[in-house]
Amino acid sequence: MAQKFEDEDIDVEVACKTGYLSKKSRTKTGRLSNWRKRYFVLTRTSLKYFKDEEEASSGGMAKAIVYLQQRTKISEVAQRENCFQIKSPGVKPLTLQCKDEASM
Repeated sequence: MAQKFEDEDIDVEVACKTGYLSKKSRTKTGRLSNWRKRYFVLTRTSLKYFKDEEEASSGGMAKAIVYLQQRTKISEVAQRENCFQIKSPGVKPLTLQCKDEASM
């Protein structure tokens, strides 16, 4: 559970779902892509990912945060099974794959 402090009010972001997904990443040249297992934390307002569960639970800094907005689009990627892409304004598209349909 992550806590965010603003002035004297405390807003607690509760994780709705957590777990591992495969994330598509590119090499530095941008040509080839690799799939890496990463630990994700989904809240009502954001999707964050970490290298692993230990990094997330120890309060480590997220590798990336996608703020979920009305303009955020989620679409299926037909070329891979249980794969989808998240597009949010101002952020590079995030392509993810679940191990099975129940995990989606």
